[in-house]
Amino acid sequence: MIFRCTTKLAKKIGAYQNSSNIEAENSFLDWHVNLFTCQRIQYIIVTNTTSLLSVFMYGRGITDETDFIRGFVNIAKNYLPEIGCEFQLLKFIAPKTSVVTFTKTNSRSVLGSMNDFVNIAKWLITEKECSPYDLSFEINRTPMSYLKMDSPYNVFEKMTPRE
Repeated sequence: MIFRCTTKLAKKIGAYQNSSNIEAENSFLDWHVNLFTCQRIQYIIVTNTTSLLSVFMYGRGITDETDFIRGFVNIAKNYLPEIGCEFQLLKFIAPKTSVVTFTKTNSRSVLGSMNDFVNIAKWLITEKECSPYDLSFEINRTPMSYLKMDSPYNVFEKMTPRE
């Protein structure tokens, strides 16, 4: 599993960032990660590189790589079955969570989409008091130009491991 971290997040968790040209075994194992703050609370957004499917978690208490991985696994185990993607979780993601590589980000397009998600998330947190878990549901229904106006949820659901 590859987590492509921004410098800000890598510094927070003390992750050594390998070269960004490492390829994931399949598209379910390649994720971009960023840290942002809203109303003086830290949040982490984890976005699948291919589908832009994103999950959110609190940044508080995440102090190292192990905490981050544990947090991501917990969120994925709760969120993916809720959206009907339990098969993808059990078949492609869960078996690979013990072998993790942290790298630098490698796609400005994905980072741009993540910045759009962060802006939407900040609005949802401020105006609708959404939790990180609720943010994931809202954000993943958003049509994105990067996905030819499809939603991250739809693309993730249709993905095959060879994409």
